[in-house]
Amino acid sequence: GYILKNKKQKNLPKVFISFLNQFKNEIISGKPKRLFEIQLEFEKKRFSVHQLKLIKSFFIQTGYNNFDNKEFLEKLNVDTCVYCNRNYTTQLVKDRARAELDHWFPKESFPILALSFYNLIPSCHSCNHIKHNNHPDEGWSKALSNITHPYIDNKDETFLFSYFYSSLNKPKVILKTENDKVEKTIIFGKIDEIY
Repeated sequence: GYILKNKKQKNLPKVFISFLNQFKNEIISGKPKRLFEIQLEFEKKRFSVHQLKLIKSFFIQTGYNNFDNKEFLEKLNVDTCVYCNRNYTTQLVKDRARAELDHWFPKESFPILALSFYNLIPSCHSCNHIKHNNHPDEGWSKALSNITHPYIDNKDETFLFSYFYSSLNKPKVILKTENDKVEKTIIFGKIDEIY
């Protein structure tokens, strides 16, 4: 296995090719908890800095940057941001529509998950930019326990959205929840600030 980098062929480490063959199906379609477990297995391989750059390039530059975000969103049938439900997930860029996808586990820190379906979250540009490479207070190792993942359906993880106007120019948004995990999600995603 190799990639082209700066028009030169670069070989991917054989240990990585073996790892990829073992986990490729789960990397693409594994649920979030399993994706994190696979990431931990990947980290145990102790690749050199040079090897990690090649692997990152393989997933991000070669893979994700050539991924058809718009088609993916059309197949999901999601056109508004799953975080704020306020903005559309597509925007016009140079006479074409560009789909916005957040990487729940950031692709800069978790490059092997850059193309994982359960890691690609339809989002608006604002929410994607707010989250960017930030991490939850207790880090990504506890993220699934501490903040909600949009693809994990849990009826206890909800919030009530309401608003009122004190004046025409000053709407007040009210977000209510009795779930600590949802409260942390609202804070992490800066949902109050967005509204």
